[in-house]
Amino acid sequence: MAARFKKLIKRTGLFLGILIILFSSFLIYISLKDYNPPDFMPLAYNQTNVSQIEDSTTLSIITWNIGYNGLGKEMDFFYDGGKQVRTNEKLSLKYLKNNLLFIEKLDSIDFWFFQEVDLHSQRSYFVDQMQKLTESLSEYNSVAAINYSVSWVPVPLFNPLGKVKGGMMTFSKHAPIEASRYAYPNIAAWPDNLFLLDRCFILTRFLLPNNKHLVLLNTHNSYYVTNDSLRKIELDILREKMLEEYNGGNYVIAGGDWNRLPAKFNDVFRGDMTKLQIAMPSFHNDFLSQDWMWAFDTVQFTNRELNFPYDELESKKSSIDYFIVSPNIELIKNFVFPLNFENTDHNPVYLKFRLKEINLHKTDRQ
Repeated sequence: MAARFKKLIKRTGLFLGILIILFSSFLIYISLKDYNPPDFMPLAYNQTNVSQIEDSTTLSIITWNIGYNGLGKEMDFFYDGGKQVRTNEKLSLKYLKNNLLFIEKLDSIDFWFFQEVDLHSQRSYFVDQMQKLTESLSEYNSVAAINYSVSWVPVPLFNPLGKVKGGMMTFSKHAPIEASRYAYPNIAAWPDNLFLLDRCFILTRFLLPNNKHLVLLNTHNSYYVTNDSLRKIELDILREKMLEEYNGGNYVIAGGDWNRLPAKFNDVFRGDMTKLQIAMPSFHNDFLSQDWMWAFDTVQFTNRELNFPYDELESKKSSIDYFIVSPNIELIKNFVFPLNFENTDHNPVYLKFRLKEINLHKTDRQ
């Protein structure tokens, strides 16, 4: 009996030892393969249009997190309390097709910001969505930045997310003079940081007739890091860049998926607050001086929770996709396209604006 027990202990120990070795080897492999871009990276852009922005031009921009065309109304997601890991291939292709059809109809838009665009990922069946977008917006200049590149995401254990490679894209009808990737610090703890996004923002710069610049910042900020003080590190970096450009006399628009409510949201939002997602953080009112503008729809939400498939009556929602605009820009129109989360978990946000005549504005020293 004792000999049998000792043999069982020995086999159990051997089995656990093998598991530890395998797991350690996996972490070493992932660490060696970890995507670690520099803080600043010039980006090559695909130029198909050389037009410049003219004086007093009215311009338009849309930001849209397309959720790798895998998070339509039928989906929930295990990271957010749901059960599913990825949609089936048929639905994934359907979501992609429908989203591209919507985009192609809006061929008068000057600028597009996209987040969560897959390049080569198991969750989207290795379809090159960046190429698909580029083909649909063939008259636009385009630039892409990778912010998620992991050889193998091992969760859930029995149906892992697998290989992920994707990022963000900015499209423009006007020729940029600069396109750059600015990295946010990796604020997640080890080993989580090996499997989460390497967050960043894309800066595109456009020359204006007055020799100043229109500076567009496409951002996708952290969500799965629960310590909000760490998440604010990203925002401080972006704010510093916004103020630097504005204080230099340039025109600045930052937009994208902020993963937090805009400043003064509770004061001005007139939609159904009973639908608001619980515990969504928000910007403090003093994040920027009062002459900066927060361009968000005051009635329509932009995002829905993924703890179960979309239900118009039961699903909680939030407004985390919008623009922050410098004081030297005039806002003309701003709204959310009410697509009812049919083909992704975010609705696109539209902004129409005009650049004011350049003048000597006071330096914002926040």
